[in-house]
Amino acid sequence: MNDLKTKSLAQIVNSNHRAASVFEKYHLDFCCKGKRTLQQACVESELPVDDILAELNKSDQQGTVKVTINFGKLSLSQLVEHIISTHHEYVKKEMPAIAMYLQKV
Repeated sequence: MNDLKTKSLAQIVNSNHRAASVFEKYHLDFCCKGKRTLQQACVESELPVDDILAELNKSDQQGTVKVTINFGKLSLSQLVEHIISTHHEYVKKEMPAIAMYLQKV
């Protein structure tokens, strides 16, 4: 986890999209100032890097539950229901943040 200190904010978010919410919580700009390392960003913002690392680790572990679905065995209606409940609901929930980043870029 300490190697994250030397990675850029953009690299961290690219490898774990959940890191974006941690950075947003602490007002660490991973978009326009994404080339800074986590260490540099924490120093500039006077934040304890170890606290940020702990939250990043926690956010990364939240997505580790793997559900194995054999999509080939689902009926078309089951497959449609899965796509709607999983992917469409996620997009609806995340669209305001996505739109904000699109405007920023």
